[in-house]
Amino acid sequence: MQIQYRNPLSFDFFKDNCRISVGNGNAIQFWSDPWVNGKSLSNLYPRIANIILNKDESLADVWRRKEEVFGWDFQFRRNLFVWEEEELGRMLTLLDGVNISI
Repeated sequence: MQIQYRNPLSFDFFKDNCRISVGNGNAIQFWSDPWVNGKSLSNLYPRIANIILNKDESLADVWRRKEEVFGWDFQFRRNLFVWEEEELGRMLTLLDGVNISI
């Protein structure tokens, strides 16, 4: 999606008062689509995205139900280093602010 605007203040107002509806999450690419604050997670957290097993997963694929509880289900190619765990923690904090209801 591309939005053209002339006045940055008007665009900020528009952006602050809009939200993205992802439906059932199947059409949203978790890592590459700009669904979190207008940005893609692969751009915000490139090191985490680099070690994900399947970069083409949809939002619905990553947001899964486990024993009556929904949560993020990341599949990494290898174990995370300490600094990567910290980066993942920052990403999870950002995602905590996103309202998911698939």
